[in-house]
Amino acid sequence: MSDTAPPAGTALASSQPKGRLLRILGVSFGIAVIVGDTIGSGILRTPGEIASYLGSRSLIIGIWVMGALYALFCTLSVTELGTMLPLAGGWYVHSRRAMADFA
Repeated sequence: MSDTAPPAGTALASSQPKGRLLRILGVSFGIAVIVGDTIGSGILRTPGEIASYLGSRSLIIGIWVMGALYALFCTLSVTELGTMLPLAGGWYVHSRRAMADFA
């Protein structure tokens, strides 16, 4: 037997029993994938259903424009809120400022 260290990358693989997957990704990653798949499927599936209900091209484009304006205004209001309270913590900072420790 040799006293030299094994080649790079083989130590991790040899510590796991044969036939088992490496545990690199955690539960939070799994939850993020599930949430992302749910949101993604809704984004890809919903516009076709709404377009079939509307029927008119001008109505479809009008709804898309209204949705884009709504997203823009929401983004602008959250951006203004973020500049008024420039602290780390995201929505927690804003919620705590609005409702104190009650929430």
